[in-house]
This record gives sequence, structure tokens and C-alpha cells, in this order.
Amino acid sequence: MSNENTVKYFDLYTTGIGYLNHVREVTPREGSPFWSVTIAALRGSVDNAQYTRFECRVSGKKAQEVMRQIKPAVEGKQKVLVGSRSAICLLNPSPTKTATRPAKPGSA
Repeated sequence: MSNENTVKYFDLYTTGIGYLNHVREVTPREGSPFWSVTIAALRGSVDNAQYTRFECRVSGKKAQEVMRQIKPAVEGKQKVLVGSRSAICLLNPSPTKTATRPAKPGSA
């Protein structure tokens, strides 16, 4: 017997490890404050690792407390390696400017 009211959807999760680059508490004009981090995720061969940058909102009270505790280490330029699992991944095209290439659409 089929239930026609069943909600169907696809899940997309990204898991990995990377270095924390920016830990901050964001206070929007409207809404509640939240914690946000930038993770330089490692990918590719261990002999020639590449980085992909993720901007992530920190969810869960325990994870937020950990961010409060390690924020001084990140701000002090210590390397902080974390494991992460992201439930929502959105492409955010943004121009990139580096000394080696002109500005062009990229992703952040």
C-alpha cells in the first residue's frame, strides 16, 4: 500500500577535515546571533593536498561552546584541525582577485 503523503527529498552531506581560519559570532540586524566559521578543507592526494574553502554556520550548543573555547587559538594563528559534516551546500559565486589571475567568478 502506497502512502501518497510521504515527503520525498534528497540529502547532500559533505564530510571531511580542514583547518579553521575564521571563527566569529555574527549578530544580524534582524534575528538571533549565530556562530560562523571558515574551514579550509583538505582534498586530494596527501602528497599534494589542495584546499577548498567552506563558510559554515555552527549548529548545536556543544559545537558553539567549542568554538568559543578555540576562537583565541585561531585568532592567535595556531593551526586548528577539525572534522566537519555540512548538511547544506550552496554555491555562492563571487569574484576572486589574486596577483596571478584577473578577477573572475569563483566560489566561496
